[in-house]
Amino acid sequence: METAVGAFLFLGLVAAGVLISSYSGILRAVGGTYQVKVEFEDGTGLIQGSPVRMLGAEIGEVAEVPVLTDDLTIEAVLAIEEGYQIPVGAVFQISSASLLGDREVTVTPPRIRSGQVLEAGDRVQGGPARGLDQLQDEAQTVAEETKLFLQETRQTMAKAEEALAEFRGLALLLSDGVEVVNTEVLNPTNLENLSDTLAGLNALVRSADRLTRRLQPAAGQAKEALAEVQGAAQEAREVMAGARPVLKRVPQTMAALERTAASIENTSESFQETARKATAAIDGVSGGEGALAALTKDPETRENTQVFIRNLRQYGILGYRDAEREETEDPRKRFQGRRR
Repeated sequence: METAVGAFLFLGLVAAGVLISSYSGILRAVGGTYQVKVEFEDGTGLIQGSPVRMLGAEIGEVAEVPVLTDDLTIEAVLAIEEGYQIPVGAVFQISSASLLGDREVTVTPPRIRSGQVLEAGDRVQGGPARGLDQLQDEAQTVAEETKLFLQETRQTMAKAEEALAEFRGLALLLSDGVEVVNTEVLNPTNLENLSDTLAGLNALVRSADRLTRRLQPAAGQAKEALAEVQGAAQEAREVMAGARPVLKRVPQTMAALERTAASIENTSESFQETARKATAAIDGVSGGEGALAALTKDPETRENTQVFIRNLRQYGILGYRDAEREETEDPRKRFQGRRR
């Protein structure tokens, strides 16, 4: 008995639901609808018959199964009851109708209304998902971005570990290099040798300074001697200039005197060339080089030079002789015998 009563009640509820649904369809059919096409970027969960609500009130349903367009968007045809007008600028969004995953289309009128409404056959662009779907999409986007960030972080950490390993290797090489410098380059023996070398260079510099100071007076004396030689050569030129008129008046000795004058001129030019070379040599002596360094250091050479200049002044070029030279014995007389 109780089972029969339960089955009767269940069949009554099913019949009531069917009647209510049929009555709603009859009302819509009697009242009439107009269609509005909406394009969504993502129509997941949207099926034929999904309700359309505006400000919470149901104003229609999805009339056909949503289709994929050539532009890779979802086109949904909405059947709106004629008693409801949707303002132009309203936002169409797909949202969750229940926790079981059912979907519906929600219509949000604009805050500022122009007075115009959508007509049958109008096409509008749908907005992004809202409510739980929007949070889910945003959470999915954040998760993807977080995943990418973690991947980049792992790559960065790997590169940082590689750089740290290279830095450690470089630090070890630097430590070995410092140890080699301390043990092999900066050991006490090398430091002592370096100190001795610097001391030797210092002593060499002081010796060169003393030698330069000693050579300066000798160089001055040599310059004076060369100046005297140049003066004597100039006097010889003046004598030849005065002797030429006399030579012209003596035809018998003209040729001999001309040869003598040419020889004296050559001798004068040789003296001038010698003076120039001596000047260059003196400059070398001042710098610590040159052949005249021996002249400034050798007393015998210096004395012979002074005797030469004094005899040249006293006897002149033509009558020059060495007054201090003693006449040596002719070697040929050693082999001469007396006639018997």
